[in-house]
Amino acid sequence: MSVVAFVHNPERRQEWKTVLGIDELPIVSPIPLLADLPGVDNALVYELNVRTLDADQLQSLIGHLADKFGRDIDYTRHYVLTYGVPILANDVTVIATIPWWL
Repeated sequence: MSVVAFVHNPERRQEWKTVLGIDELPIVSPIPLLADLPGVDNALVYELNVRTLDADQLQSLIGHLADKFGRDIDYTRHYVLTYGVPILANDVTVIATIPWWL
């Protein structure tokens, strides 16, 4: 199954395009989760599928998040690879492609 989040929020779309070069984001599951984010409690989020990013995209993402949140690059790398990256559900439309034989 392939699951993609299409970013429809203009500001977020530009941010994702700048960081990853894409605005169709691979996500882990079409089922959103609740998360407490900086400035947003109980936010509905999807998890970016960081395992599908190439090395350049992953490095760009880690650098961007470290700068954005004022964190050390090694801490950010560890956090991203261990806990993932949330995507606000309100900013995206999710499409899941399921093979016809399932």
